[in-house]
Amino acid sequence: METHFSLDLGDLVLEGRIDQINPFGGENAVELLDYKTGRPRSQKEADSSLQLSVYALAARDGMKMKPVRLAFYNLGDNEPVYTARTPRDLAKAVEEIREVAEQIRQMIFHPTPGFVCKWCDYQPVCPAHEEVL
Repeated sequence: METHFSLDLGDLVLEGRIDQINPFGGENAVELLDYKTGRPRSQKEADSSLQLSVYALAARDGMKMKPVRLAFYNLGDNEPVYTARTPRDLAKAVEEIREVAEQIRQMIFHPTPGFVCKWCDYQPVCPAHEEVL
């Protein structure tokens, strides 16, 4: 079942949903799953995923859980790709989140136009969308 989160980082709040949270041993240890359709995600993608890092931060800081295992679960081939994050990895993720937020505040962001643009709420302020017009 999806679980909503709100992660307060002081000067910004991230909100989202984690697809599945499973108990994983004792003392609030959990496994976080993100289901993926389409092209299966690789180990490299799981290991570097900011999305999975945000989920781990939300579980640790917002839900007081211990995220010991993270996974992209590829629905196309029914194969999970497991990864983990250290406290240092999560600290780096917070730095990256803050950098991205600051760039967005300054309207400095480089769009990556593609198929998902038709669902994007930010088309009115997106430079790629303006160029198309």
